Amino acid sequence: MGIQISAEQVAKLSPDDTSNKAGMKMAALKHWTNLGQDEAALWGECKGSSSTPYKVGIASSTLSTRCSCPSNKYPCKHALGLLYLTVSSGSSIATTTRPEWIEQWLNAATEARQRKEAAAAAKASAPPSANKAKSMAQREDKVLAGIEQLDLWLNDLIRNGLGNLSQQSMGIWDERGAQLINAQAPGLAARVRSMGAIPFTSTNWMPKLLGQLGKTALLTEAYQHPERYDDAMRATIRQLVGWTYQEIEIIQQGERVKDEWLILGQMTEEKDQTYTRRTWLHGLQSQRNALVLQFSKFQPAFAATYPLGVKVQAELAFWPGKLAERALIIEHSDLQPLPRPLPGAATLAELSGQIAQQLSQQPWMERFLCVVRDCVPLHDVESRDWFLQDKTGDTLPLRKQDGNWEMLIYSGGTPVDFVGEWNGEALLPLALQAEDSYHLL
Repeated sequence: MGIQISAEQVAKLSPDDTSNKAGMKMAALKHWTNLGQDEAALWGECKGSSSTPYKVGIASSTLSTRCSCPSNKYPCKHALGLLYLTVSSGSSIATTTRPEWIEQWLNAATEARQRKEAAAAAKASAPPSANKAKSMAQREDKVLAGIEQLDLWLNDLIRNGLGNLSQQSMGIWDERGAQLINAQAPGLAARVRSMGAIPFTSTNWMPKLLGQLGKTALLTEAYQHPERYDDAMRATIRQLVGWTYQEIEIIQQGERVKDEWLILGQMTEEKDQTYTRRTWLHGLQSQRNALVLQFSKFQPAFAATYPLGVKVQAELAFWPGKLAERALIIEHSDLQPLPRPLPGAATLAELSGQIAQQLSQQPWMERFLCVVRDCVPLHDVESRDWFLQDKTGDTLPLRKQDGNWEMLIYSGGTPVDFVGEWNGEALLPLALQAEDSYHLL
């Protein structure tokens, strides 16, 4: 009985460092009254600035939280405090009958999920309106016209030579991106704008840019000839150009996969005041990787938080596509420790082969979940570069970041199981499994 979680995992649930530090300060019994737990939840009342204590609840199976405080952060410092309290003093929290407000909260969460699925079913069964069909046809025409203009621009770029970019304003990439936005092809717009960050930034910028231009030309060619591809590849191509699905459509129509899912790692990045969170999972039976994407404007306040470094019983719904990885967690429960060793590649050569196989089927994949067993992180003092070395002596570069030093501490120069994300150039460390401990980076 009780929530099994480490302080490291609690820290990763925190929306920011300020909330995490405040939560740690709340992890003392003197701040709490009416503490209790059962098989479904953990709860307590926390003394705060209000005359009435804040009521805090945590669902044991999902670590979703609720608090009566007015904070717009999720989880708030009081929920984090209760989680930290159960890490340090969980055995002192009595098992007892849950209060009515916890019962109501748990029931409301179940009812909300059922309403969402019912709404998705109703929308899926409704025939498309004439206006919607007309709007989609009009957009299709605009996208194709935008692609035609993009192809001409790409041809001119190559014909004039990449070396001539030094004589042009770097604003050409943003201008072309804006034209693609007007053509209602936001996926292509983002791809073109991202290429604007490549020229003159490294010694190998030309082949790197040429590769991205080639992938873009391949994508525009594929979009104009959908008859060449199966349904899964057509769905991938359309999404890359900018056609999207609403979550409610994925709930109803997406491929469902029930499995024991390992929630292995997470990365949050900010660009143009938009925060993107990537959470990677791996299914033990399906041997399938899954990527949960979340977005938030202005601050990293996401609608859902997921426990990291655990195994869960879960059902996922996948976006359509070739080798589709993006997924939505429909429900998850039964948090358990990760298996030891982690399922993954035995060598970096095996990992490279897996990535090459995926790219041969879907050439626009940009990120790959990487799990490699028995490897050692290394730091070159002279070059200040970082590497991951496997048991054969092969290496791959690691992205430079402050957290890399933690890897040396956790590994102590001995082999560990590495979890990261490959972007085509370097590995981004997400976690290490050293002996019996899983360390989030």
